[in-house]
Amino acid sequence: MSVTDMTPADGGPDLGFDYRGLVADLLTAVSQGHQDRAVEAVGRASGGVVMAGGWDDLRKQFAVIYGGGGPYAGYELLGHKRLSARLHKVYAVGHWERVVVLFTVTYAHTPAGWRLVTLALSDKLDELDALAPFVPFPTAG
Repeated sequence: MSVTDMTPADGGPDLGFDYRGLVADLLTAVSQGHQDRAVEAVGRASGGVVMAGGWDDLRKQFAVIYGGGGPYAGYELLGHKRLSARLHKVYAVGHWERVVVLFTVTYAHTPAGWRLVTLALSDKLDELDALAPFVPFPTAG
């Protein structure tokens, strides 16, 4: 299954909460140097479940992006991927002057509802190659 554009016609999966707002809040907080606020947003979406590496590692990653990325230029919510009836991934890219960061968020349906279970940050955009279709340039006549 390939990543699907989130257009008005395909608003993405219904996970019972505003995951688009979560991505926007998270990236806005990181871009403003508010690592604690960004970690709190992730904590709320995960139901307070501490992720691998812990909150301190996540806070440090956010600080590195803020400190080294330069001015924030916005983000793109790229799409989503249904892995199973109970698992969805959402892909977003944050743009800073000196770095582009892929945010991959995995949500799982738990007895308590949909919860964020993993958040991966990477400046390696190779994962997108496997998701996005190749579009060749037209050949010159």
